[in-house]
This record gives sequence, C-alpha cells and structure tokens, in this order.
Amino acid sequence: SINSLSTVVAAALSHIPSKKILSAYPYIKKPLNVSNLTLYKIKNLSPEEKASIKTLNLSKMNIPNFDFSEFTGLESLNLSAAKELTANSFNSIPMQAKASIKNLNLSGIDITGFDFSDFTSLESLNLSESKGLTADLFNSIPMQAKTSIKNLDLSCIYIDFKDFDKF
Repeated sequence: SINSLSTVVAAALSHIPSKKILSAYPYIKKPLNVSNLTLYKIKNLSPEEKASIKTLNLSKMNIPNFDFSEFTGLESLNLSAAKELTANSFNSIPMQAKASIKNLNLSGIDITGFDFSDFTSLESLNLSESKGLTADLFNSIPMQAKTSIKNLDLSCIYIDFKDFDKF
C-alpha cells in the first residue's frame, strides 16, 4: 500500500539531513523531500525513482556527462553554478520533462549550445550571470513558454538585447 511504501522509504532515508531538496516519490500523498543526496546516490536511483522526481537540485555540483534521460517527471530543475555541465547533457533532458519543467535555473553556467526549443511550460527562467546567451539561443525559447514566463532573470548579462524577440 502507499502508506507502507512511504513508511519504508522514509525509514530508509531518515538518516539523510534536510538542507538541499530533492523531491521524489510524488505518488505518496505528501511528497517525500530527500536532501543532500550525493551525485553517486542520484545516479544510482532506479529508473522508476528517477522518473518520479519532480524537483531536482544539482546546484554547484560537479556533473560532467550527467544523464538526464530517465528524469521524465521533472517540474523544477536547478543547475545554477553546476560544474562541467555540457550542452549534450542538458540537451539529453527528455522531451516529456522539457515540456513539463516550470522552473529552470541556469544561473552562472555556460549555456552555449543548449536547446530550449521543447521547454513549453516555463514559468520561471533564471539565466543570471550565464555565459553564452545569444539572441539566437534566447529566440529559440518557444513563444508559448515566453508568454507563460512570470519570472525572468537576465541580471548580470552584458549583451545587446536589440536582436532578441519580444515577449
């Protein structure tokens, strides 16, 4: 049953302190917040566990060649100041997840070569202090997403915005 599953999961993860949030198991009535998971533990979650994660915070982590392909249920993704994040890794985020991500934080990273074309549900986009932002890259964000964005942070970006599409 769901209640016994949540008890088992909570007991198994009770030793993990709660500072950073990684929300998993959305099928439990109250989502279980798991924190301070190491990259090793995140990578070794089962495909079902990865698919159930709604919020993934990899801020300031060293994530070379991170495989996002099984994180299909994401709604919030924080990659701020992530180290060694490549365009190939970012672009491996499944289309299903790209379409459901509402909050995306890419502050302080190099976004050269990132593909934003399938992010259609964005409500919050943080590109502050990002490197590699061009008009072409920004204009690749779907108009559907641009019209739904409520919070856009482009602070500390030193480029000429004249060629950027309007919202």
